Amino acid sequence: MQRQAVDLGLGPAHRRARAERDVSRRATHVQGDDPLVAGPPRYGPRAGDTGGAIEQLESAVALGQDVIQADVLLVLSYLNRREFEKALAGCNRALEIDPAYVDPLWKRGQLYAQQGDHQKTITLLTEWFDYQADPPGQSYILMASSYAQLEQYDKALPWVRKAIQSEGAKAQESWYQLELAILFEMKRYSEA
Repeated sequence: MQRQAVDLGLGPAHRRARAERDVSRRATHVQGDDPLVAGPPRYGPRAGDTGGAIEQLESAVALGQDVIQADVLLVLSYLNRREFEKALAGCNRALEIDPAYVDPLWKRGQLYAQQGDHQKTITLLTEWFDYQADPPGQSYILMASSYAQLEQYDKALPWVRKAIQSEGAKAQESWYQLELAILFEMKRYSEA
């Protein structure tokens, strides 16, 4: 497949603008394969009524019920409403209840990436990968993009290639674009 060179704007000003658009888009997107928000909550007094669902879940947590699922559902609801600090608190509560339940590490990594704290994202995902036998390609992309945001392209490239290799024909076009952008930033034009 012939890939064309595309200016993906990984310079500082373009990167900042893209990150702001990306955060806004991801926070409001609630359908499909978005890795940050899995979908609209389907619980509560009415399907899609996040306010009612959040109220019920917060009540369960306030009563001291150590139900990890309540915290996980709260995290998704808070993400849907762009309440990132509350979502982070929910991840932390779930980890306090059961440190062996590592899904909140993944969510925390995503939250930190969305807030622009890419070093924390890398740290959390490195720990999360220790518990994963077969992580999804999207997790490798999150690592790659976090390293790319820190302009550590030599560390980003292996992660994006691992994502592409792990998903094979299911690899997303944007992953190839990220690989291409990283190669251009590294001035490795012959590989692009």
